[in-house]
Amino acid sequence: MQYQGTHVISFDLNGKTTEVTTILHTPFLWVVRDQLKLKGSKFGCDIGLCGATHLPAQVSYH
Repeated sequence: MQYQGTHVISFDLNGKTTEVTTILHTPFLWVVRDQLKLKGSKFGCDIGLCGATHLPAQVSYH
């Protein structure tokens, strides 16, 4: 079920298709760390220059 203000995203994570319902405009890093409990990904410079938060992914929005 999709509520107003949320969306479903699906992506491959470690070779497994993963689907998550999240609040609109939630940074993908927060989804990975907070909803999926994968704390290995770290916040970096916040503008994508340092590469610390780069997650090579193809995200599909539903």
